[in-house]
Amino acid sequence: MRPCALLLLLIGLLPLLNAPPQAQPAPARPVADTTARADSLWQLDMEQVVVTATRAERSADDVGVPVSVIGQQEIEAQGAARATDLLADQPGLSINNDHGSGLQMRGLGPEYTLILLDGEPIVGRTAGTLDLGRLTTANIERVEVVRGPTSSLYGSEALAGVVNFITGAPAGDLGGEVRTRYGTHGTVDLSARLEGTSGPWQGSVFVDRYRTGGYDLSPAALAPTRPGYVDYTAQARGQYEAGPSTTFSLRGRLATQSQNYDVGISADGTTGDVRHAQQNDRHDWNASAEVEQQLGAGWRLTGTLYCAGYHTDQSLRRVDNGTIRSESVLDQYHGEAEAVLRGALGNNHLLTVGAGTTVETIDADRKTGTRRGGFGFVQDEWSPLASLDVTGSLRLDGNSDYASRLSPKMAVRYAPFDRVSFHASVGSGYKAPAFRQLYLNFTNPQAGYSVFGTTEAQRGLQQFEEQGQIDTFFRDPSTLGEPLAPETSWAFNAGFTASLWGDATLRLDAYHNEVDNLIDAEAVARKTNGQSVFTYVNRNEIYTRGVEARLTLRPTSALRVQLGYDYQEAKDRQVLDELEAGDVYRRENGRDVQVSPDDYAGLPGRPAHTGTVQLRHMALPFGLTANVQGTLRGRAGYADRNGNGIVDVDREYVEARTRWDVTVSKTLLDDYTLRLGGENLFDYTNPRRVPSIPGRTWFAELQAQF
Repeated sequence: MRPCALLLLLIGLLPLLNAPPQAQPAPARPVADTTARADSLWQLDMEQVVVTATRAERSADDVGVPVSVIGQQEIEAQGAARATDLLADQPGLSINNDHGSGLQMRGLGPEYTLILLDGEPIVGRTAGTLDLGRLTTANIERVEVVRGPTSSLYGSEALAGVVNFITGAPAGDLGGEVRTRYGTHGTVDLSARLEGTSGPWQGSVFVDRYRTGGYDLSPAALAPTRPGYVDYTAQARGQYEAGPSTTFSLRGRLATQSQNYDVGISADGTTGDVRHAQQNDRHDWNASAEVEQQLGAGWRLTGTLYCAGYHTDQSLRRVDNGTIRSESVLDQYHGEAEAVLRGALGNNHLLTVGAGTTVETIDADRKTGTRRGGFGFVQDEWSPLASLDVTGSLRLDGNSDYASRLSPKMAVRYAPFDRVSFHASVGSGYKAPAFRQLYLNFTNPQAGYSVFGTTEAQRGLQQFEEQGQIDTFFRDPSTLGEPLAPETSWAFNAGFTASLWGDATLRLDAYHNEVDNLIDAEAVARKTNGQSVFTYVNRNEIYTRGVEARLTLRPTSALRVQLGYDYQEAKDRQVLDELEAGDVYRRENGRDVQVSPDDYAGLPGRPAHTGTVQLRHMALPFGLTANVQGTLRGRAGYADRNGNGIVDVDREYVEARTRWDVTVSKTLLDDYTLRLGGENLFDYTNPRRVPSIPGRTWFAELQAQF
């Protein structure tokens, strides 16, 4: 059944389901009122409510899985303009700058973290990375971060965790907000929001224009280190209360980005002096329609139709004669229809049941494909005792491109004392094969190597053989083309939360994650030009494990201090087996030296030690509020430089570094707020290995509410 037809059928059934509403049963634990006072710059003591961890409103303190919330007050106090800036300084999170600014969590790369906007997936990844620089924070009410596999509720890509950016619903009469921000490197950010309610109607409109001139840490090169761009975002939402039991909602978002800069390329394709103009254009959009029906006996039925699209258009041409060197166009579409039923079973169970269907397509120069699937999930939140919560969930995903996947999860929270609670969870996550791993058909015009997705490998090799381009087969071509299995994981988490004294709170989590069936490229033939032909196979196994500690202190009513420390390991088990067997060497002083397991740094870009500090003080002279954040990242592996395929010597690391940011805010005439801030105050740069850090930057922002 098509998604639109499913939604229309659900709407058509509403009159039959419109039973008089009954009182909703109380959740297993009371949920605090999180409405902040209008004159409060931020919220310190209110209990945080989350929806991402269980797909329903629950107190963050009552959830058995690691979840954290970045509230609107913290977003504004930090002065972050883009999602990248906001998440870069959060404990346990780091930004990986490869094909965009992606999020790395618990030792796993950006491709294993699901990014949501108002509970729906954002599409448009490049080499697995979803660029968080595409998202503005100006209209974000809060961000929920769930650590650990959550595929039992959300399916593919939720292997490392889920990050949900949630926009605010209109509250009150007609009003709005205007912001203007100016910063280093020609950064200008202008945004406006208008919202209001009238009887059964609620609505809001938001627009944002963000421009940056980029920066250049290596002036000798023709291309800038980070090119500038202009980004536009428009977003709207509306809600209609059709009756005491029925609510209709609509959401839509459109974002565009344009980028144009010069690069130098020589005739053979390497870096040179021939000036070329690089033009990159991007458009992405998403829209959803939702109907919510309150049923009898405290049950609620929700139907959602969601669709999203992503388009890129890139070209490279010579400046002197206009000759086009390369062009590429990509179009991606994601459609989904879902129905969720939620309600109470007796006094101790809250049941959630959902099912839906999806369709995804991609049309690009090097890959074209379509996949269809369906899913169903069930979750039971059981509270046998006032001090004990048990949540179990299970999801089944079926797909036209890969084998069905069953993803279970169990979480337990036990609070034997008022000031101490223990939590533990075990669950499975998975990541579906990417379109490029299935449908790619690419031959590099300069180097001459070729890469085929699994569905293209047999046909591509047959064509090369008929053309006389194959010298040697490393594998029988008839054995190729087997469906790729999803990458899967099993993860364990255990910890506790304790109120030590007064307003001091400590949370400690230990985790272990085993990831199997990692998809990697394998050479299957050698061409007559000496280059290889690659395809994709399930091969590697890795593990990540670590400890996360969070300490919150309240020395005074006006000062909050948050300290975070993370230790992590992320290593490839195949490499460890080779090291244990004594099969890995490096060259030192003209001799081969055996590499020991202790020399192995693990997966690149994962520091073993990171720490964060945040101080927020709201009682400074002249009514100022100050927010200071510091991040310490220990040294991390960068890349193999001695040819043995792993990071094992000092010159292959990125050095340890610190970053300090400060933001000062002042409220003027009740409706205006002025913010001044500085980032990377000690001006750390490493143009070669960390080009994503531009050095010290400054900004000024004025926010007006009406």
